[in-house]
Amino acid sequence: MAERYDAVFDLHNNFRSRVLRNGLSNRVHVIHKRSFRRLLLTRLHINTMRNVPPVPERYIETARRYGLRPDGAPPVLHPSDTARENARRILVERDVDPDSPGIGLCVGAKHFTKRWPVERFEELAEQLHVRGAHLLLLGGAEDRNTAAAILRRVPDRIVDLTGALSLMETAAAMTSCAVVVANDSGLMHMATAVGTPVVALFGSTVREFGFFPSHAPAEVIEISGLSCRPCTHIGRAACPRGHFSCLRDIPATRVLDAIDRLRARADGSS
Repeated sequence: MAERYDAVFDLHNNFRSRVLRNGLSNRVHVIHKRSFRRLLLTRLHINTMRNVPPVPERYIETARRYGLRPDGAPPVLHPSDTARENARRILVERDVDPDSPGIGLCVGAKHFTKRWPVERFEELAEQLHVRGAHLLLLGGAEDRNTAAAILRRVPDRIVDLTGALSLMETAAAMTSCAVVVANDSGLMHMATAVGTPVVALFGSTVREFGFFPSHAPAEVIEISGLSCRPCTHIGRAACPRGHFSCLRDIPATRVLDAIDRLRARADGSS
C-alpha cells in the first residue's frame, strides 16, 4: 500500500516531482516559481522581480499556512565529525595547517556561463601568492583541468583538492578558509552555510532569480548595465553573443579588493 502523508511540499514543481507526489496526500503545496516573470526577464529584459524573495524564502512560502516564516539567518550546514576528521587529515597530509586560514578557490560550476574564466583565476592566484597567502583549490573531479592550469601559474603555497574530497569533506575544508571565492554554484552556498565569508562571482544570472548568498557575510561581484544580462536563469553552455563580458570583464583586482573587505570586516568583529 502506498504511503500517505498529512501534507506534501513540492519545492521543484516539475514533471518528475509531479509524478512523485501523485497520490501521496490531499494537501499538496508547491513552490511559486514566478516562471512567467522569469521568462520576461531573460527574454525581454523586463524586470518585474525586484521584490521577489530569495529562493530559500520561496521554499518557506509553501508552508506559510502552517505558520512557517523566514528567520532572517543564513543557511546552516553541519559536516559530520567524520567529514571534519577526514578533511583535516587530508589537509595535514598535503602540508596544510588546518588552523592557519587560507583562501579557498572554488573554480568550477556546472554551466559555462557561470564560470569565471580560468585565466582570471590564474591572475587572482598569482596576486594572492605574491601576498603570501596559502590557497586551496576546491571542486569536483571535473574541475581538475582548471586546477592544473592554475598550478602551472602558481606552483607553491597552493594545494589542489579538486576531486579529492567528498561534498561534506569539502564543506569541512571550507571552515579552514578565511574567505572562499566561488562562482554561482552549490559550493558557494555551502561556504555560506558553514559560516565562511564568500566572494561570489555572477555572470549570466542575476539577484532576482534568488540565488545570491543568503543573509551571510559575502561580496557579490558582477558587471552591471550589460543589456544582454541575464540571458538565462540556470546557465548556458556558451555565451549566446560570443563576448562573455559578464564574467570575462571582471578583473582579478576587483575580487582581491572584495577579499580584503571581507577579511577586514571579519577582523573588526572578532
